[in-house]
Amino acid sequence: MSSTATVSKTLSVTATSQNLQCSFAGGCSYAIESEGLYATLKNSQNSVSVCGNKCLLRDDLSTAAFAVCDVPALATSYSA
Repeated sequence: MSSTATVSKTLSVTATSQNLQCSFAGGCSYAIESEGLYATLKNSQNSVSVCGNKCLLRDDLSTAAFAVCDVPALATSYSA
């Protein structure tokens, strides 16, 4: 028995925040330009992760063309 998967809609990333500087405490906003990404993230179990931690989606800053999220705090040996 064989099965196949079909991807009905793919998303392309056009641009992301450049030269983003954020402390280990997180909280800075990260923008991803990709038509339809915000709707996909809002209506699914998908998410954006930064260093393995889920980036909190910002409804107030996101649009149909941009998904904006707040970078989470990052625990490292340096920050601990």
